Amino acid sequence: MLATWANANYLSYPLRFVHRDKPDFLLRYNKKEVGIEFTEAVSQEMAETRALAKRTGVKATLPMDQFKRGTLKRTKAKRRATIQDEPCGEGWKDDEPEREWAQWMMDCSLAKTEDFNKPGFKKCDENWLLIYDNLPLQLVQIEDIQDATEYLMVKLNSYWLKKNRYNGILVETKNQLIEISSGKWNRRAMVNLWT
Repeated sequence: MLATWANANYLSYPLRFVHRDKPDFLLRYNKKEVGIEFTEAVSQEMAETRALAKRTGVKATLPMDQFKRGTLKRTKAKRRATIQDEPCGEGWKDDEPEREWAQWMMDCSLAKTEDFNKPGFKKCDENWLLIYDNLPLQLVQIEDIQDATEYLMVKLNSYWLKKNRYNGILVETKNQLIEISSGKWNRRAMVNLWT
């Protein structure tokens, strides 16, 4: 994220980036302090099923559509059956992956905004939420990401009316950084310093 922002000339030097808690990071530059809270959008059920596959040495292709938002917690026996069966499921219909993604990002934003409003959370000049997208969705085309972000923007309309909220939301998804603030969004290719 920092490399992408630096590449976009958002940052000025010198700067200081400090790991802490509530928020997770403080970024100081140009006499400005930016709080950045980090979270991961992940299907906990899928993560636990993948972990079971890894622990038991099963190389499984998991049917992504069986891990939609709100999926009920499976028993260990059902997880074993999932990783041992041939992958099958209903599949995704029309723009269902894009709408599902938008709702996941909205849920993450609302949950972290609750934390933002708890005592002990340091408010800064600017406060950003960074969401790492680790969801089992197949948003591989740029058009899919654009459509999903447009759905999220509609969901966020009431969010921007709240008094105590993040100034913006950043989503790292499929090597893209989506920057969202009240009424606007922008997508940038991630700058990866390690490749």
